[in-house]
Amino acid sequence: MTQEQIEDAIELGEKLATGQEDLVALDERSLSLRGKKSKSRDSADKPSQNGGKSDKRKADDSKAAKPTRKKPRTDGTMSSYFTTTNDRATPTAAKQPASPKKEHINPITNKSYPSKPAGDLIRESTLTPFRKQVLTLLSQVPRGQYTTYAAMSAHISDTSHKTCARAVGNAMRNNPFAPVVPCHRVLAADGRIGGFGGDWGEDGKHAAIKKKMLREEGVKFDGSGKVVGPVFKGFQGDGKK
Repeated sequence: MTQEQIEDAIELGEKLATGQEDLVALDERSLSLRGKKSKSRDSADKPSQNGGKSDKRKADDSKAAKPTRKKPRTDGTMSSYFTTTNDRATPTAAKQPASPKKEHINPITNKSYPSKPAGDLIRESTLTPFRKQVLTLLSQVPRGQYTTYAAMSAHISDTSHKTCARAVGNAMRNNPFAPVVPCHRVLAADGRIGGFGGDWGEDGKHAAIKKKMLREEGVKFDGSGKVVGPVFKGFQGDGKK
């Protein structure tokens, strides 16, 4: 190599190092001067081998390489606990049994009747008008207090029509709505237990039940079996509705 060629090579190297010349461009220029095709053009013009089958195979391999996502199991196995709540199978809610209808039990007859207010029970019943009137007034006697057959008959006589204590007692006989309609709160005029469930007096079949119910409500009796405290007489209206 001559001295001039060495100097040209050094100068070219400096230009390449500083970016003033492009090695690829120089290579293509050299090939052009020698009558040869550029490598980049040659590779672009060269058809792919196997009629493009290689490219198709690559595309197929690319599709096959994609992992398939498995659906989470919902059979209660360990894998099911790593699924989201929405992915898990929702169990069918069990049908709740129908709640039984609420009813009251008559302590004397042990027969049941609907759980309704006393006024509705009396009004919807097939009792006679007088019995309805007596039971309606009876429903006004508060818990923990008592009245008498005489007090009730006196109120009906003053507000509606003439009657007597015996008639009031007969109207309460076999009260179908005890204890909601509280016939156990009606005592004899002398303060003794009176009648209950069709029987009369301390020796009556249901006398002990009546006295127990009154005591549980706060009514007191003395040593002789007589009630302690004033008689309730605060009835409102004539009992007719």
